[in-house]
Amino acid sequence: MFRMIAILLLVIFNPLAIHAKSEADQPLKTNPGLIISGPGNFPVPDAKLQNIKSPEINAKDAGKTRKLDPILQKYNLQDMLRILKAEGYGGSAIFEDQQAISFKSDGSKMLLFIQKDGDLQLFYGLGKIRPTLSDINNWNANKRLSRASLDEEGNAVLESDFMMDAGATENQITNFIKMFQVSTRNYQKYLYELVK
Repeated sequence: MFRMIAILLLVIFNPLAIHAKSEADQPLKTNPGLIISGPGNFPVPDAKLQNIKSPEINAKDAGKTRKLDPILQKYNLQDMLRILKAEGYGGSAIFEDQQAISFKSDGSKMLLFIQKDGDLQLFYGLGKIRPTLSDINNWNANKRLSRASLDEEGNAVLESDFMMDAGATENQITNFIKMFQVSTRNYQKYLYELVK
């Protein structure tokens, strides 16, 4: 019952409804750019807005736009080697048996693995410093986008994964590698602070 009364009051006291009944042939201006008009008082664009054209790309401007990278579901070692070289990473070597590429970044050797499902994994090991599990847990609790661990010999390791389920562009992979570089620098700094 209350709901019916509320609906009735809305219909009776709605200024648009009153306006539509009393002045149906005269549009009601609500704000610059929109006019209320027509059946049901739906907004209709002002005449000034109707003359606005969407931007068009002509032939001479088309060459200036950035070509979008294709999204691939899986990259192979040769693709990854090409991407690394294009980004200026040196010291690249392919390990076919492990589906891995080693490369240097900021003077540090890193490995990029291509998993069987196509996912990518970046790996960095620092054998000079042996942090405790508490130190590793502290890193993992306070950092994102990479994870620290200890290998079988107690060496510090940093890893990061890139899921390829939805595919990726070369630009996304490049950004993944760059982000891992930042994590690696921060990890080195963190570990060196521990041994001071």
